[in-house]
This record gives sequence, C-alpha cells and structure tokens, in this order.
Amino acid sequence: AISKPFAIRGMKVLAPSSASVWELGQTNSITWLSLWAGASATLSYSPNGSTYDARSITSNWALVDGTKEGITACQMDIKIDGLDYHILETALEQARRGRLHILCEMEKAISSTRNELANFAPKLTTIKVPVDCIGMIIGKGGETIRSITEETGAEINIDDDGTVTIACSTSEGTNAALATIKSLTAKPEVGTIYIGKVRDIRDELGAFVEFLPKTDGLVHISEISTTRVTKVSDHLKIGEKVKVKLVDVRKDPRTGKTKFALSIKAVEQDTAKESGTENK
Repeated sequence: AISKPFAIRGMKVLAPSSASVWELGQTNSITWLSLWAGASATLSYSPNGSTYDARSITSNWALVDGTKEGITACQMDIKIDGLDYHILETALEQARRGRLHILCEMEKAISSTRNELANFAPKLTTIKVPVDCIGMIIGKGGETIRSITEETGAEINIDDDGTVTIACSTSEGTNAALATIKSLTAKPEVGTIYIGKVRDIRDELGAFVEFLPKTDGLVHISEISTTRVTKVSDHLKIGEKVKVKLVDVRKDPRTGKTKFALSIKAVEQDTAKESGTENK
C-alpha cells in the first residue's frame, strides 16, 4: 500500500504519470525482485518464497514510468550477467499494478491538469535581450537590477549572450520583473502608446515626459489636450503619470541628438475613435 503522500511542484504536468523503481538480480542461486511503487511501497519475489531486501544486496535497479495507457519511459542499470524472462515479466507486471494504483490515488486529489501553475509554485522565465542592453538592466553599480529585485521579489540572472532568467515564487512578481526588463530594452516606436512620468514643465513650451527608462520626449503645449492650453502647469504636474503617444522621431541637425515628440491629445483622440466604433 502507498504510505506517503505525493506532491508535484514547480513544473507543468501535461498528463498524469507515475513511476516504479525496482531492484532485481540473482545471488547464491536465489532470484529476487523488490519493487518500490513511487518509492513508498515494497513488494518482493523469489522462487522459493524467501524475501530479500534488494537495497542491501545489489545496485542493480530499473525505473518504469508511465500513464494508464502504458509505459512512457524505462531505464535500467544492471551489473549482473542477465535476467530470466519470467523475472522481467513479473517486474513489469508489478510496475504496472503499482503505477495504476498511484494514478488512482493521484486522481482522488486532482482529476485533470491545471492550465497554469499554482500561484506560489516556483517559476523560471527566460527571455533574450540584445547584448548592448545588458548594462541598462544592471545599471550603475548594479543599482537598476537591485531595484527590480526589491520591487518584484524576483531573482534575475543575466548571461553574457543576453539570456535573462527570472526566478520568482509568484506570477505577479514574474510579470512585473518581465515588464520592467522589456521597458528597459524597448526601442521607441512611432505610433506606440506609453505610460510616462512628467519630469519637467515649461509653461509656454510644454512638458518633458520620460516614456521609456532614461528616454525623455517633449509633449508640446499644443499636444496636451484637445482644448486650448494656455499654461502647462494648469494641466500637468511634475511626477504625474500620463499616457502619451510617440508621434515623431527626428535628429537635431545641430547636436545630432535624437528628439522624441509625444502627444497626450493623440491618445485622447484614439480613445474617442475606439469608443465611437464600439457604439455603432
């Protein structure tokens, strides 16, 4: 009988399966076989009725894994000359019975696989970033990567080839760390809407908004609202988060620096168009 509970953690199970581990061989003209179904039940067999603990006699062993339909994997480590056919047949039959028993007990706890891992199951998420973006994720003296870890609870490892591995015990932490890393490595694209933070305000010119990490753009006074704006500070505050649309990217001919033109008005217009389409 099964004497210990079973648990599966940290991986997505595609189909119910169980395994049996058994040891077998021949010592002093006595043939024996011991089976541990799921490493918790022991069955023994010998022609003369004697029972031996295989674990104390030899290192010959085999593992059989499978579902209700049949065997999916089998491994054997054998250091004796060979085995009688009926011994192997008996072992596989015992493994089958043990496997079916385990699956039956498993179904009492959960009858089908979950679509997603449990919220607190450990997860590893891997993404690839350009090698020249590694420094942006790490930050000066590791400041950026430490802040991501502190805010999300995720552990982050970066390989030299740009492979980033995120380990976290919650889905929320994984998603938050992933979103931050993607924003750090994202390239500005015209037409994309971003959530940015107001960094500076010039009442007669507009507002400078950080729409990507360490990337600012100008929201001209004429692009703040669909209504007339006479003073920027009446509509925006420093530190305020706003939705902006990247409408233009150009290089300054004098400095050679790339300048980004943002619009809050364009976001409002897009939202109004979508609402109008839905109401039709």
